[in-house]
Amino acid sequence: MTVRSLILLLFVSLSVAAQDDAWDDDWADEEKTGLQWSGFIEGALGSRWDTDSQTGSKGTLRELRARFENDWANDSLAIGFKGDALYDEVIEEFDLKIRDLTLALSPGKNLDIKLGRQVLTWGTGDLLFLNDLFAKDWIGFFAGRDSEYLKAPSNSVRFNLYTNLVNI
Repeated sequence: MTVRSLILLLFVSLSVAAQDDAWDDDWADEEKTGLQWSGFIEGALGSRWDTDSQTGSKGTLRELRARFENDWANDSLAIGFKGDALYDEVIEEFDLKIRDLTLALSPGKNLDIKLGRQVLTWGTGDLLFLNDLFAKDWIGFFAGRDSEYLKAPSNSVRFNLYTNLVNI
């Protein structure tokens, strides 16, 4: 194991130890004010039993990911941001990715508009994509990342129209 792998395991341990599940809190009393920041740090490790002859390594997955999220909203407007900082030790590469940077508004009582970089999807099926042609990140899926990372973000505008007869 390399020093970087040990540091990665340390970060994973610290993030698990830092989680606080206060189930007795009454979430309804929580008052939102201004910007709401959240995020996480996540590490992932994967290894073979034997050294791969192509790469000369046993490692298949060694990642450290930090997620930062921010939401701001008032009565008529919402702004959302989700960004990832990722270090992949297997390919020795650092990457910054914006998963979500959107502006959402409701110009009428029956119309919602969301524009910017966002993950688009139809429904919440159990990984069954009959008519879902939106962007996917199959590498992340097979690398063992969270299922959230299967759907890839795209720059788009989304309109939702709600009527008594049909929702479009």
